[in-house]
Amino acid sequence: MLNVQGHTVRLEMKQTVQIPREAAPSLVLRFGTTKDIGGRATVKQLVEKVLLSTVDGYFRRVSAERTILDFITKYNDLTGEVRQALAPIGIAATTNLEEFECDDPEINERRKQVSLQEQAVATSAPGDASNLHRLTMLRRANDRQPL
Repeated sequence: MLNVQGHTVRLEMKQTVQIPREAAPSLVLRFGTTKDIGGRATVKQLVEKVLLSTVDGYFRRVSAERTILDFITKYNDLTGEVRQALAPIGIAATTNLEEFECDDPEINERRKQVSLQEQAVATSAPGDASNLHRLTMLRRANDRQPL
């Protein structure tokens, strides 16, 4: 749960972590223990020390820096931050924000509209380079609309 410009925002997030075989030994050396059978404790330490701190830092920073409208339309940079945090360890991750709910129904509706617009643009012509331009223009237009 976050507070963005006085609005309570609840998020559910899913992280999928892929640990290549070649990264496993260094991962165990860095996060593991001698009593770790099956690697569960090692992965738990990775999650607690790297993923949670990265995600927590991201949300603390953006909730303080952004307006509620910026927050609901520009959260995709979290994926890049997680990717950067895990790259030195040789691990890949996929970040998905599953649920988003704000205490203001108008903001929830706005978030749904933005999401639907972005999905429509992204699926209109898959692989089309102009989609990136259209998404950028769409986000700029949404930024200018008052709540």
